[in-house]
Amino acid sequence: MKIEFPALPEEEFSEVVLSLTNNSQKEYIIELVPPNPRLCGLMINPLVKELPANKSTLISLKYTS
Repeated sequence: MKIEFPALPEEEFSEVVLSLTNNSQKEYIIELVPPNPRLCGLMINPLVKELPANKSTLISLKYTS
């Protein structure tokens, strides 16, 4: 999946919320490792999340220019 953020004026932000679904019968722990936020402006929340079988969760990606 490709996520594109718009060009923004300095110090403004744009946020995208994604839904992740576990369609398996196993519980998973998801760990997201973003690049250094000071270099790229990207923040992800939560970074670590338990995802039970057949459940969904929301992940927030925030880009600050």
